[in-house]
Amino acid sequence: MQGCGASAEAPVLTVIGGILGALLGAVLGSFAQATAERWSLQWFRPQEKARLLVDPDTPELLRTALAAGRLAPWNPARSFCFCCGTVLAWHENLPLWSAWRQRFRCRHCGQPFARKTLWVEG
Repeated sequence: MQGCGASAEAPVLTVIGGILGALLGAVLGSFAQATAERWSLQWFRPQEKARLLVDPDTPELLRTALAAGRLAPWNPARSFCFCCGTVLAWHENLPLWSAWRQRFRCRHCGQPFARKTLWVEG
């Protein structure tokens, strides 16, 4: 016999709410990390920006956005690897899941992901 106001659905809804909350947190954390990385590189780390602009190994996508002063969360519109410049596919942008599936490395150049990325998304 259940108590007054008790519901069998309450534990299920709590679990579903927890899962959805965790997913939303991972997505928002991923976006916040990408935003912070792009803006800090564009505006607050001038020595790093200058080095990337002259380094021949800097991906063209990153060099172009930095040179134009347009590196922002929405420019370039798609996420990309800061090492090789490859634009990531939708399935490579799933927070934590794609990192785990790719063994915490870029699947194109093999460069490991920054640890701070995993901490922010997790």
